[in-house]
Amino acid sequence: MSCLGIHSLLRGLIVCGLSAACVGVALAGRVESGATDHCQIGAYRFSDGEIVDIARSEGDTFRWRKFDGTTGVLHKKDDGSWTSTLGWTDRPDDHTASFTRCATGEIEFDGKKAHRIPFDVTDTTLKVVAELSSRVD
Repeated sequence: MSCLGIHSLLRGLIVCGLSAACVGVALAGRVESGATDHCQIGAYRFSDGEIVDIARSEGDTFRWRKFDGTTGVLHKKDDGSWTSTLGWTDRPDDHTASFTRCATGEIEFDGKKAHRIPFDVTDTTLKVVAELSSRVD
């Protein structure tokens, strides 16, 4: 019986170790793939102090939000311009965006220039040490 208990414990440890490794690789790949491709993502301030947040959304779209609660989804057109739909609907809302200068920290939203708000970014590594216990009967 104790031999079977030890084998079960080892099998459990192996499964836990492989699962943790797979999750770690999947999360690392997800962060890396989005970090370099989308200079559009960020918070931007207009000269009048208004702020718009641009975030990744489903597929090749971006979701925008303002502090007044308005939100929409930006869709890229064939000519490279971006148009918005209202909230979570497919109805056009007449908002537009241009990201031609986003690599320099500047965008245009509804024809107004906005500049990226710099945030403090710190790379961190989380080291997880797990303690497993089992009882062999």
